[in-house]
Amino acid sequence: MTRHGLTPEERFWMKVNFRGPRKSWMKTRCYVWTGAKTGRGAYGCFDWTGWRERYVHRIAWILSIGDIPEGMQLDHRCETPLCVRLKHLKLVTNRENNRQRVKKITHCPQGHSYGEYAVVFKRLTKRKREKAYVQISRTCAACYPYHMKKLERQRTGVEEIPTA
Repeated sequence: MTRHGLTPEERFWMKVNFRGPRKSWMKTRCYVWTGAKTGRGAYGCFDWTGWRERYVHRIAWILSIGDIPEGMQLDHRCETPLCVRLKHLKLVTNRENNRQRVKKITHCPQGHSYGEYAVVFKRLTKRKREKAYVQISRTCAACYPYHMKKLERQRTGVEEIPTA
């Protein structure tokens, strides 16, 4: 028997606002998920018993188009993580998805523009299982001195003693 006399698909679409915002570069409005969200609240999630998929944009794709090929991800072209409109979702590789995500970040957490003065760090680190990999991070020119001090403190394990 279905919950509340509705099929899971009916329950799913009941939790979508079809009059969501419209981004200036998109021709159509977003279909925004209004149901439960993940712990950080960025993505919508839905409990569909027996399914491995829990993110709502993936469920919407599977219901309407079919399975997502192995090694592929869905990119929100509208930059709205709660959007489930198929026209706003695009199948991409993990590499392309990460490349698009990094391109969209134009300011550092302190609000400084990265502009052409971004400083990119590449450092070799180890994961828990002792596999080496390159970690890439960036900082703006204004935050660079602070960032270097922070890296040095992490490397040496020595905290600076504040002077009063």
